[in-house]
Amino acid sequence: MGGVSTYRGSRAEPAGRKRINGIKKKVNPLPLLFTAPAAILIIFVYAVPFVFSILASLTDWTGIGFNWHFIGMRNYFDLFHEKRMEQVLLNNIKYLFFLVIVQNILSVFLALLLNKSFRLRNMFRTILFMPTCIATIAVGFIWSLMFDPVNGPLPLLSKYFRIPAISGFTWLGDSVNAIYLVIFVSMWQWVAWNMIIYLAGLQNVPQELLQAAEIDGAGPAACFAHVIIPSLRPAITVNLILSAISVLKFFDLPYVMTKGGPGYSTETIAITTYSYTFLYNKLGYGTAISLVMFLVILLITVFQLFILKRNEGDLPG
Repeated sequence: MGGVSTYRGSRAEPAGRKRINGIKKKVNPLPLLFTAPAAILIIFVYAVPFVFSILASLTDWTGIGFNWHFIGMRNYFDLFHEKRMEQVLLNNIKYLFFLVIVQNILSVFLALLLNKSFRLRNMFRTILFMPTCIATIAVGFIWSLMFDPVNGPLPLLSKYFRIPAISGFTWLGDSVNAIYLVIFVSMWQWVAWNMIIYLAGLQNVPQELLQAAEIDGAGPAACFAHVIIPSLRPAITVNLILSAISVLKFFDLPYVMTKGGPGYSTETIAITTYSYTFLYNKLGYGTAISLVMFLVILLITVFQLFILKRNEGDLPG
């Protein structure tokens, strides 16, 4: 009997079975069969183009035909030595500062105002949110007409009222101030989007903690810093990450309003990628720019998650 038991224990397990804690369990291939189409689709839609992009960035491919040559890391070296990219990098730093930091501060302020109970509150919420429902391309065309130095209503009004601060202002034709007009239009359209997320977060603020803090003598600033802001941490995390990703992919609004000009004063990384890939027929170089942009977005997102998520669990109450 002992010999038979040893013999049975030494046999290989039948196909489709595995041993878990000494118990034989049959492996069901049906779930793998159901997930196979989705897995194949993900591979062809994401993995294959990503690998192809890496290979193309190491060549001088023009995007026409398949006459390309391997040039190694030359595209990446040229990218970091080009003066145009210095201006584009400075532009993106400005966009990040205003459209991520300043816009979110303004969104929190508006959310606090519209979280109070007063007449016409819902009307103001609706009015502020309406621009987000308009296509960004349409917004760009509308504000381009508004800023038109010849027939635009804003330049005509400034001339009529003789406002000295903007007399002689060339609006979108000004290489110094054009970027701030693009930033203003973007904030006008999207500030309410962040505000809605903060409004949702304000519904989770523990009212008993606010009342206890007020009874203990805490002022509005202390209540905001020590009760409201900790409760808004999840909303802040979501808004900062989404805003940063949107800014680093910023394309449609500045392209419609200025096409990156005057010069390169409003150009973004996405516009630079488009220009080199489709206008200058330097697909290899444009792909290298897009991969660098992908890496920057990944690093910024991971950094934000690490910083913001670290203390997110320490919520009041």
